[in-house]
Amino acid sequence: MLIWGIGELDLQGIAQQVGVQLVGPESVGRGLRFTLRPGDDRKWQRRSATSGRRINAVCFHGHKAFMEAVFALYPEARIKSVMADYRGVEEFNRQHEEVGDRNISNRMRPMSFWKACDCEWGPI
Repeated sequence: MLIWGIGELDLQGIAQQVGVQLVGPESVGRGLRFTLRPGDDRKWQRRSATSGRRINAVCFHGHKAFMEAVFALYPEARIKSVMADYRGVEEFNRQHEEVGDRNISNRMRPMSFWKACDCEWGPI
C-alpha cells in the first residue's frame, strides 16, 4: 500500500490505535510504502477466500477502519492499494463499498472481500 500526505509517526500512531501492525514503512518519493498485518489480538484477521484458513493479512473491515482513521485526520491524503486508489476522503466514501463487494476468489466459488474475514463484522 502507498500513502501520501501523512507522516510516518502519525501513520504508526493510527495503526496502533486501530489495532493493526504496520510493516515498513519505507519512503517512496513523497509517499510511504507499507503493508498492514493483523495486530497481536488478531481482531482484523483475514481468511483465505478459497480454503477458509486464517492468513497473515488484514480483512476488509480492518483496512476500512485504518483508512477511516487516516482520512479523519488527513482528509486530503491519498491511499493507493491493489484494490483502489483513494484520492481523499470523498473518493474513499464513494468507492469503499464497491471495493468490499469485489470477488477475491474465483468464478466457481466467489467470495467478496468483505466476507473473507474472521472479525466481528463479517466472518465466513
